[in-house]
Amino acid sequence: MTPAASLEQALAPLAASADRANKPVSLLTIPAVVVLIAAGYALYSYRGLATASALVARRESDSKRLVGLVDSIKKERTKGVNVASLYPEAPFFLSQVQDSWKPPRLAPTLREPPQLGTVTTSTVLREPAIIRSEVQVTINSEPLTSVLDGVDTTLRHEFLQNRAFVSFVQLTPSGDGWRSVFRFTIYHVPTQ
Repeated sequence: MTPAASLEQALAPLAASADRANKPVSLLTIPAVVVLIAAGYALYSYRGLATASALVARRESDSKRLVGLVDSIKKERTKGVNVASLYPEAPFFLSQVQDSWKPPRLAPTLREPPQLGTVTTSTVLREPAIIRSEVQVTINSEPLTSVLDGVDTTLRHEFLQNRAFVSFVQLTPSGDGWRSVFRFTIYHVPTQ
């Protein structure tokens, strides 16, 4: 080997090393990785923004629909619906229920008179005021047909028809009949 060839062989690795030093890959790789990470984060953020944007659009739509409903309710209120005519007062609810369980309204008559509770009331709506009144009727050891006749008579009472309804029923066999508990309910405006 000639001295020039051996010198060239010795200088080739040094030249390659110098060339690599003049073109640092790490200076190019690190920014490329950072750019890729930033692009991935931007894409992730954009997807989150799209989801949030769709949610906001849905909420705006719901809000507009709700505002429309509130406006229609306000319009209906201004029409002056007479709540008292829809739910008239019921000052004699208890006596009307009692009346429907007495002869001659109830036929065949019961062996024992039913036990009537007091009227319990609760406010259903404050403005306009609507009250829910309930009377509980308990019948001990009577034939089921007589009990159901009594319920029917109460629901067909001239002042309760199309207003009162049965909100609770409990039937239990008892001796030669049925122990029955019924709760009659009516909605009305409060008595002034």
